[in-house]
This record gives sequence, structure tokens and C-alpha cells, in this order.
Amino acid sequence: MKTKEIKLPDIPFNRSHIKDWEFFIEYENTCLDTFTMIKTVDFYNIGSKKYMGFAWFWNYEYRHYLRDASYVTRQIIHDRLLDFDLELSGESTKHNLIITAYCDDE
Repeated sequence: MKTKEIKLPDIPFNRSHIKDWEFFIEYENTCLDTFTMIKTVDFYNIGSKKYMGFAWFWNYEYRHYLRDASYVTRQIIHDRLLDFDLELSGESTKHNLIITAYCDDE
């Protein structure tokens, strides 16, 4: 049985707004209350370019890829899904292509 190959259109990706928050927030030096507050604020940023990569937005199907991904990788995947007008918590072949394209390198 032949599988249909899906190719995503080439949409330019500007990474100028993406920040490596691990540089600013070190696990050993951040108390749990502070991290919880940052994560809570980030939940309100889901769906915007202000998303920092702390809050969870993905479908259960992709949990193994994204829960161990870096904050920067999560920001990139979040923004790529928005670029392609895909539902952030959705599940599809396009979601899978985007997520595995960035997570397989880690």
C-alpha cells in the first residue's frame, strides 16, 4: 500500500522574537513558586508570539516529543504551528511533520 507524501508549503520563519529562557532561568537558582508563576503567565501567552516555551499546548499524542524538548524548541514548534494555521492542540500528519522535524535533532 502506497502512503501519500505530504509536503508543507515553504513559509519563511523569523526567529528574532525567540529567546533562550534557560539562559535567564537556571533550575538550581529558581524557586518553585517563581517557576510556577512564570508557567502560569505563559499559559496566557499560548497562541501568541509572546509564548516562552514553559506552558503545555500540545496534544497528548506528542507528549513524548515535547515534554523533554527545550524551551526554544517548544517556542519554534508553537510558532510554526501558528504559521501553518494549525490548531495548537490538534493532531494530524502536518502536526507530526513539524514536531518531529524539530524534536528529532535533540
